[in-house]
Amino acid sequence: MFTSLSKKLTLTVRELDIAPLLVANATRSEIARHLRISEETVKHHTRNILRKFEATNVRDAFEALSEH
Repeated sequence: MFTSLSKKLTLTVRELDIAPLLVANATRSEIARHLRISEETVKHHTRNILRKFEATNVRDAFEALSEH
């Protein structure tokens, strides 16, 4: 699912790592621990995902995803 999306929106590998965790409502802290990256890095990638979806929040971004 997220791999085909990557081709449409050119998500990076790390954004693809983070996207399903966001969908699962994981917190920034939980995502950071799971991926062994800083919370600031999670924040950065989340912002990039939202920008690519032209969304203001994760819910809106993944509603757009479900339309594809």
